[in-house]
Parts: sequence; structure tokens; C-alpha cells
Amino acid sequence: MSSPLFKDQPLVAPIDVAEPGEAWTTVLKMLLAAPGRSLYYVTVRMTDPLRLNDAVAKAYDAFAERNRLPSAEGVAANIFPRSFYRFNCKQDRLLLYRRHSDFRVRTARFFKKHVTFSYFDRLINWQPVGAQEPVNQLEAFINRMVTHRAKREAWYFYPTIDPTRDLGKIMSGPCLTAIDLKYEIDHNTLNLCAFYRDHEFAEKAYGNYLGLAHLLEFLCDQTTTTVGAITCISLRARIGTSLSALRQLVSDLE
Repeated sequence: MSSPLFKDQPLVAPIDVAEPGEAWTTVLKMLLAAPGRSLYYVTVRMTDPLRLNDAVAKAYDAFAERNRLPSAEGVAANIFPRSFYRFNCKQDRLLLYRRHSDFRVRTARFFKKHVTFSYFDRLINWQPVGAQEPVNQLEAFINRMVTHRAKREAWYFYPTIDPTRDLGKIMSGPCLTAIDLKYEIDHNTLNLCAFYRDHEFAEKAYGNYLGLAHLLEFLCDQTTTTVGAITCISLRARIGTSLSALRQLVSDLE
């Protein structure tokens, strides 16, 4: 039999867990055991995404501090700045939209570096080259849900990748490429699915999961819907640094 003309890596079985901490550690264990510390097409569903696993949160905070990595909340804020929204903007979404650019100037203290890209900014200021005006994709979703009498289950798909700016880059643009929102009419529940082109699990994935949960919480609050599940599809999941520290983290949690 001839060898396959592709990387012969079996598909990973879908992972179905309750909350972001368990989701992150489950994938982390798989990556630590995988050849090359990478896996393709990893699908994770979190059925209780707002639940915080205190043990994982504390373990990650200690790991990030020791290795001079961004805090989980700092990474999460790149998707949705929950603390800034709650305390500085008094949960006023219109004020959040106006003041977010000011918030981005301050994010260096969260990330321990200057951040030039924001997923949240792409969601509220979507403006491909040539477009006359930016589109606030989140506000469009909220207005549609609030004002339309006839709701739909499959209306909503919002990109963060911009073909007019990103496809010529060496790294092909942002890792989180789009989010999909599914409204369950019978249960008044909102589910979120996120697509990651390339997903780094030492520094980013745990905070990414938290950020997606915070974003879904915000959208549900604004549309009077119930938080459902989050599904995250990592087209490539990987770890490349801090292997011994990550193994110790997993061992400590066990």
C-alpha cells in the first residue's frame, strides 16, 4: 500500500465537557501526548461555559506568572473586555463601543506587551478596504434579535478575518476567523461556535475559551436569551513552549 499524500493523523473524537477549564486541560493532555505536540480539527463543546473552575484558574494564573505570559483574563479581553464593560462602562454597551479604543491603549498591562490587534474591535468595527463605513456586527445581531418578530435559527455568522487585509500576510491573518451564533427557538437559547485557524494552547487557548464565554454572556444579556453551549473548532491545535511547566500543571491538577 502506498503512503498517503497527506499528514496521516486520525481525526480526534469530539470532546464534550462542562466548562472552559476542563476543556482546556483535556486538550492540553492530548497535545502533550501527541507527535509534534499538535493535532488537527479538534472540536470541543462546553455545555456550561460560564462556570469557573477555580482549580484550573489558579493553576493557570500561577503558570502564566512564572512564565511571564499574559493573564487568562487579559487574553479573554481581546475577545470581550468583560471587566471594562462592567465597571468602567457600567454595562452600557453603547458606551463600550465608544470607549473600546481607549481601553486597547491600556491592554499592555494585561498582555505584558503592546497589542495591535483586537478580535472585539473586528466584531464592532468591521470595515474591509474600500468599504465606506464600518459595520458593528455585534450591534447588528442584537438589533436583529430584538426587533425582528420572526426569529431564525441560522441567521448569524460573523467574520473576524478580512480578505482585503489579511490574506496577503505570512500568517494569513487572525487565528480566530469567525463566530457562528445559533438561536434555539424552542428554548430561547443562544449557542456559539468559534473557528480557529491555528490555536496555541500554552499561552492563548484557556483565555480564548473564557473570552468566548464572556462574549456569549454579553449577547444573551442584551437579547434576553439563555446562555447555551460553546463549540470551538481548532483546525490546528498546538503547543510549542513551556512543555515541562505544562506537564507539571497537569500533574498538579490531577
